Amino acid sequence: MAIYAISDIHVKIDGQNSEVLKKFISNDFKNDDIIYFLGDIFDLLIGPHSQYYSLFDWFFLRLEELISKGIEIHYFEGNHDFHLEKLLGKLGINVHKSPVVKEYYGKKFLFCHGDEIEIGNPSYKAYKSFITSRPLNIIANYVMPYSVLNLIGENASKKSRKRNKNRYGNPQENLRIRDSFREASAIAVEKFNAEVVICGHSHFKDDFEWGNHRYLNCGYLPVTKNYIEIDESKISFISL
Repeated sequence: MAIYAISDIHVKIDGQNSEVLKKFISNDFKNDDIIYFLGDIFDLLIGPHSQYYSLFDWFFLRLEELISKGIEIHYFEGNHDFHLEKLLGKLGINVHKSPVVKEYYGKKFLFCHGDEIEIGNPSYKAYKSFITSRPLNIIANYVMPYSVLNLIGENASKKSRKRNKNRYGNPQENLRIRDSFREASAIAVEKFNAEVVICGHSHFKDDFEWGNHRYLNCGYLPVTKNYIEIDESKISFISL
C-alpha cells in the first residue's frame, strides 16, 4: 500500500495545466493505494453541474476506473473547488470540508487543503467562510445554473490570481509565506494531535522537519511538477 497526495494544479476550462493532472492520474496505482486530492485541483469546480463531466471527462472516467479497482480516493475542497458533495460523492469519492487525521505506518497524518490551518489573513478567511457557507451551498447546488456560476467563478478566479500576484509575487520566493505555513503546521500538529502535516494552498513547495514532526507541501504544481508519496519506509516528493 502507498498513499499519494497532490494539490494546487488549477486546471482551467481551456485545458491549461491539465497535462500535470493527467500524468498523475495515469500512475499505475495498486488496488490498496490511497489518493488524496488536497484542493484547488481545478481552477473552477463548484456545485454538481453535469457540464463538468463533459469538460473533464478524462478525469472523472479515470477516477471511476480507479474506484472500481478498490482504490480509496479523498478530495478536500479548496477555495477554487467546493460544494462538491453531490458531484463527487455519487462516484464514491470521500469529500472533505475540514482537516482529517489518518494513521498510516504508525504515524498520524493531518491532511487538509491548507487554508483551514493558515494563521492570519482575516480578509481571506472571511471570504472563504462566505463562499462555503450553507446559503451559498444551497444556491450552488439547487438554484444557480452552470452558465451563471461559471461566469461569476471565472471573474472571481481572475481577480484572485491578479490580487495574489500583486500581493505575493512568485510564491516560491516568498519566505514570509513559507514561514507562516511552517508556523501554522506547528500549531496544527498540537491542535489535531498529529505528527505529519500534508497540505497545499500556499503554492510554496516545502519539506520542513522539527522534533518528531514534519510538514510537506507540493507547492504550485504547474511549476513544481511533483506529488507526495508515502510508504512504510519514507515520505518523498515524486517528479511528474
